[in-house]
Amino acid sequence: MNLKKSRPRPEAVKSNLNCPLCGKSNIKTVLTPYTFDYGSGDTVAELSVEIPVRRCDACDIDFLDHEGERIKHEAICQHFGVLTPNEIRLIRTKCSDTRTKFSEVTGLGAASLNRWENGLSIQNHANDRYLRLLKDPAIMRRLETIVNSELNLQSGKSNKDQFRAIVITSQLWERRKEFQLRRAA
Repeated sequence: MNLKKSRPRPEAVKSNLNCPLCGKSNIKTVLTPYTFDYGSGDTVAELSVEIPVRRCDACDIDFLDHEGERIKHEAICQHFGVLTPNEIRLIRTKCSDTRTKFSEVTGLGAASLNRWENGLSIQNHANDRYLRLLKDPAIMRRLETIVNSELNLQSGKSNKDQFRAIVITSQLWERRKEFQLRRAA
């Protein structure tokens, strides 16, 4: 862990956490400046955040938990200029009851939404822009209208209307000889 010297705030915050090493609950939290590299090669970026470092008084170790990881992930999202997991979750919950329903209307995969909302991956810029558009209720209503009209069209058709079989006749078989692929001029 690349922690700079800890400059604890006047009082370290006591928390109700247990130490991952000894299991004891005498954990203190110190907000600490933290710098880390993200990326590789020419695209590496040095990002700085302030994270809650947990300290177990019983076994004298420092550790990060999900809160610190969430803060680091949000810093990466801000670096790329994309929505954070919480912002994505808020858009989805304002638009829809469930992730599945949101996926059906938007065409975004439920698994992808799950990964974005839980900070397991970061959406690309195209999906980020699409999600930002979905903040507008009129756009979501328009998508719902499109999906509903597609469902109505599909429910009105029989299987007979959806597929058409071509019967190969002797005339069609002879006409196939007329077709040749040629290079465009």
